[in-house]
Amino acid sequence: MSALTIKAHRQHSAGLSSLALRLLEYLHATISRHQAIDELGKLSDRDLQDVGLERSDIAARIDSEMSRISLRSLRR
Repeated sequence: MSALTIKAHRQHSAGLSSLALRLLEYLHATISRHQAIDELGKLSDRDLQDVGLERSDIAARIDSEMSRISLRSLRR
């Protein structure tokens, strides 16, 4: 292999690694979202009220919080 071919191969591999990492991060976030929604969904309406939530707001609040956390981690 020529030096140019090796360089192109490394760049291609790095791109695939980056794509794989982004895919894993997406899957982790999706699983975490569903787990959080499931856990909050197990609470009684009274317990949800105690933490300032209504059952119909659970998914939107989880999405909002995950976005906030994601933005904060990007600033580092």
